[in-house]
Amino acid sequence: MRKTIVVIVVVILCGFIACKKEGQKVANPEKVVVVPSTPTDIDLAIEDESSFIVKYDFAPFFKKEYNGVFGNGRQPIKIFLSNLEKSKEQPSRYDVEGFSVHKKIKVPFRGTLKLDKVLKINNAQISVMISYEFTEQEAEHGNGKFVGNGIAVKSEKGQFSNSNFIGTYDFENGESIICNFK
Repeated sequence: MRKTIVVIVVVILCGFIACKKEGQKVANPEKVVVVPSTPTDIDLAIEDESSFIVKYDFAPFFKKEYNGVFGNGRQPIKIFLSNLEKSKEQPSRYDVEGFSVHKKIKVPFRGTLKLDKVLKINNAQISVMISYEFTEQEAEHGNGKFVGNGIAVKSEKGQFSNSNFIGTYDFENGESIICNFK
């Protein structure tokens, strides 16, 4: 307990000293923000999570191909998030279109990806906690859903990497199996 308090005090003091060195006024060292010029230059001292989510479009960070595993046999699956559009009504929600490839079968899906939380890890990284639900469209074998949570980590270079999606594939009949991808 005592070590925890000492660490917290040291972190706050270091933040205060770092801000003073930059010449910023410090009313609250935990709420200092430098306004970034682009989402790739995101400063890691986040003042207000909700305004941060409103200000930036995270779609480019998630629009890519992911490799994953499907089922207890850990069969390979690829997930492609090909189109993400930020909702104007709910800035933390993205409408998603994409497709999965499992056993050489390509199945389109639509759904949502939601930014649940933005967390500061240290002075070099932030993490974005997400939840998702992608529903297959027009599948020959029956439609299912990819449902779960994930995390994306922004590195020192300003790019998100280590995006991990952890969840299930839910069949129409109510069965679920693991489906994780990154």
